[in-house]
Amino acid sequence: MQEGWVYKVELKVLINDEEIQLKVTKYNFQKAAHSILAGECPYKEDFAEHILNPPYEGP
Repeated sequence: MQEGWVYKVELKVLINDEEIQLKVTKYNFQKAAHSILAGECPYKEDFAEHILNPPYEGP
């Protein structure tokens, strides 16, 4: 499995527990950026901007 930040893609996971299920997780980038800006971390403006406008699309 790939590690690190995944940008602007839907994450899909296959769970095999006697039957196969496909789960899709949608990520709310606007909400994430808002939460980052509401926090106390250094460089939060840059980080939020990076979340909303990544340097490239994910894999």
